[in-house]
Amino acid sequence: MEKTRLELFDLVWQKPMTHLSKELGLSDVGLRKICVKFGIPLPARGYWSRLQHGRQDPKPEIEFENHNPLIQLPDETTAESREQMSLMRKLSKKAAEEVAPVIRTVQQLKDPRCIKTHQAIQARISELEKKTGQKYDDYKRSSRSFPPKKVYDLALFRPRSQQIPITATIDNAIRAVCIADVVLERLASMGIRVELKDVNDARVTEMCAIKGEQSLEFRFWEPTTRSTRTNAITSLERLFELYSFGGDTIMLPRHILTVQLDGRFGTTVIQDKASVKLEQQIDLIVEKIVQKLDAKAKAHIEHIAWEKEYERKKAIRIHNTRVTEDRARQLQVAIKESTDFEKLIRLKRYLKQLSLAIEKLPPEQKVYGRAWMQMIRQARNEINPIATRLAAFRDLASDDESVEREYWGLEYLDEDADPDFEEVFSDELDSW
Repeated sequence: MEKTRLELFDLVWQKPMTHLSKELGLSDVGLRKICVKFGIPLPARGYWSRLQHGRQDPKPEIEFENHNPLIQLPDETTAESREQMSLMRKLSKKAAEEVAPVIRTVQQLKDPRCIKTHQAIQARISELEKKTGQKYDDYKRSSRSFPPKKVYDLALFRPRSQQIPITATIDNAIRAVCIADVVLERLASMGIRVELKDVNDARVTEMCAIKGEQSLEFRFWEPTTRSTRTNAITSLERLFELYSFGGDTIMLPRHILTVQLDGRFGTTVIQDKASVKLEQQIDLIVEKIVQKLDAKAKAHIEHIAWEKEYERKKAIRIHNTRVTEDRARQLQVAIKESTDFEKLIRLKRYLKQLSLAIEKLPPEQKVYGRAWMQMIRQARNEINPIATRLAAFRDLASDDESVEREYWGLEYLDEDADPDFEEVFSDELDSW
């Protein structure tokens, strides 16, 4: 859809932006941005209300009236698609809000690790009550505030060895341990076990969902935001910390309970929202954990296949390199043997001529000549290159052959070849 600058100017003064934007397949903000970009004056706030009461503001003149370019707007198909997507988002949000939260109380905890963690949270509450004189039951009945005005708005629970990894204020720590109990139960029903592992001298505990050989770390925490430190916050901090860390700023908890999946790469975060609490997203938490474990398993299989293919190509490359090197070496040997053979032929002619000459000598000289000829012929047979090469062939063909295997009798392998590397090339790969 295309509108000229002047046509759009007339339209925005005929209908309210909210109505016109829907007809054009835009949001009212998007339409407003287009008008500002092309210098189209818009009705002032309250214009349409005053118009209903018979008071009409004068329509201003548009500047640069001769400047009237075509403005590209979404066509009907695009507008309809955007409207459908907007409707789907609204329905999805409404469906999420209507999901009944899975609420499990601390008295209903089943997993021993969750029970142990809740006991640690209770110990933290007792510690704060003793230090500050403020009862947690009184705090639960009061309203929450940000920036914090009460100890329980600021003090965090931090787990110890073999406890569910939760770093959050007391309210959210109790919520987290109840949510974790449901998540662990559902994962167990799907054959996924959850293990706690102490790291850093047992000061930090990792929680990993394990399926087969794949594991996924996940934890509960409460994001913080940097804020300017005030005297009131410093005094509050000293109530339970006994000292202040100082500095001009302080990290304050935002009271948004969050689950972080996979803290290394491809981190996914699921957290409280304005209308959807984390208790209403337990199905999503479990689904994401399963998806990530399956994705890791798939990536692992693909990596194994890649490694196998890499080793196959590497073995072929090594084989072909060795064939090339051995052929070059055998060519040098053949050249040397050919040279030796030519020398042998010349020696044979020489000995034949010498033998004829010896036969013409007197008898007493002929005896020494024949003895010398016999000694030379014996030495010649020992250095015969043909006999030496034939002997090498026999050695290579024998079962008890112990010399280094030669490659000159083998052919190059194609890139698509799939030889039995374990038997044929194992020695060569080990020594390469």
